[in-house]
Formats: sequence, structure tokens, C-alpha cells
Amino acid sequence: MADANQDPTYLAYLRALGFDSANAQTDASLATEKAQAMHDVQLPEIDYQGEVARRNINTAAEDRGMFRSSGALQDLADQRHQQGYQTGMLELGLGTSVGDIQQKLAAQLAANQTKLGDQELLGFGRQYLEEGLDPYKRGKVG
Repeated sequence: MADANQDPTYLAYLRALGFDSANAQTDASLATEKAQAMHDVQLPEIDYQGEVARRNINTAAEDRGMFRSSGALQDLADQRHQQGYQTGMLELGLGTSVGDIQQKLAAQLAANQTKLGDQELLGFGRQYLEEGLDPYKRGKVG
């Protein structure tokens, strides 16, 4: 029996599937870079806003003559907690985005492998029939 890799239809399909897989990998890479870039822009902004909020808390406490008071310390603790929450949510968003991108890529590549296997079977079937190995044609069945 001839090799499926000699079937022009199979070879064309294989080439197209390779392009599809390469495109899926490129798209995933670009989407991951975009998610990372958004994260990298937002994280310093969260830090900056935290610094501004702490300065405002300290200024307000000084204005009230309560710089070392428990109220000012609690306000600072609350602000740090809020900043930690925002940073955590940003990190979670990045991780979720990258995970979704990788899952989509893995599903696409797996689907391409399934399609490749199906096409290979079709190629073998065509060759089988072309070479006269069909048992119905040879009178061996029935």
C-alpha cells in the first residue's frame, strides 16, 4: 500500500493544518503579551494610587492632630488592605487570561491533530480503493 504522505490532497491538508496551528500559536502568544502589557501598565498605577491615598491619610491625620492615633493607623491599614486586594485581583485577572488563552490554544491544537488523523485515514482509504484492494471489487466479500 502506498504511503498517505504521497497523497496530494493529504499533503495540501497537512500544509493548511500546519498554517492553522502556527496561526493559533501566534494568536495565543500575542494575546498573552497583550494581557501581560495591560498588567504591567495597571500595577504601577495601583502602587501610585496607594501612595497618594497614604499621603492623604497622613495629611488628614496631621491636620486633625492625630498623626499617631489609632484612627490614622487603622485608615492606613485599610488602605494597604485595599491596595493588596486590587493587586491580587490584577494578578488573578492576568493568570485567568493567560490560562484561558493556553486552554484555547491546547483545544485548537488537539482539534487539529484529530482533523489530521481523520484526513490521514481518508487518504489511506482513497489509496486502498485506488490500488484495487477493495474486497468488494475483488469479489472476496458477499
